[in-house]
Amino acid sequence: MPVNNQTTLCLTVRNAAAAVVCTAQSAGQASLQMPRAWQPGDEIVLAADRWPVCLRLSFDPHVPEAEVWLAGPQMVYPIPFGEERMPYAPDAFAAPAPTLCARTVAAPVGRYDVSTNPLDRRGPTACYPHCTATAETRGESVFAARNTIDGLCDNTSHGHWPYESWGDNEDPTAEIMVEFGRPVRVDTLQIWLRADFPHDNWWQSGTLDFSDGSSETLTFQKTGVEQVFAFAPRTVTWAKLRALKPDPTDPSPWPSLRQWRFWGQN
Repeated sequence: MPVNNQTTLCLTVRNAAAAVVCTAQSAGQASLQMPRAWQPGDEIVLAADRWPVCLRLSFDPHVPEAEVWLAGPQMVYPIPFGEERMPYAPDAFAAPAPTLCARTVAAPVGRYDVSTNPLDRRGPTACYPHCTATAETRGESVFAARNTIDGLCDNTSHGHWPYESWGDNEDPTAEIMVEFGRPVRVDTLQIWLRADFPHDNWWQSGTLDFSDGSSETLTFQKTGVEQVFAFAPRTVTWAKLRALKPDPTDPSPWPSLRQWRFWGQN
């Protein structure tokens, strides 16, 4: 898909009272500089007059630029504060006058990582990839599903950045799902389990379901290195990991997923 520079993008920052702090609009790219530092309740609203559209978003120099798909007329990005900021680098969202940029880009051609999104957030969104789960340990942001597609693979500890992960809250029925936001043809899963042993348990196996109704049975190893699973290519819009079985001989109740990446093409 070629880049569509006719797509008009509008970036707006609103404060806790929903008043506009600053805004910028242009065809193909919108950028602005905040007149002040972020404050609790601030949110970024990105709107487009055409969708779906492939975008590159830069919201903070300490958060990697994200390549995403906007699948609706707008996305809302609440600025994280307090406990919600713990999965991010210490200087993230702390600039005195942050700059923001959104631009349209051509959809990648060929095989690549189709699931990473460092700017994914909890809650409903029109911005993809997006990761959710049926349970998250104690509801804490450092164990939220979104952490597993943020692009980081540090897995020898747990808790705040860079060791954020997804915890299943000791729920044997817990499931985690990544939505791609468009049809993708995937053929490989690359996965890192959290390996803060002996604090951690580990999953011995799990089932990988796809939106086309197919599934794969995965057998894991007790290791902190990446584990790669190749499978027959299939065109899907989401993938879900479920039926996760921890090691019954391990006294720890805390298996955890650090990162998963799907490889394929648009």
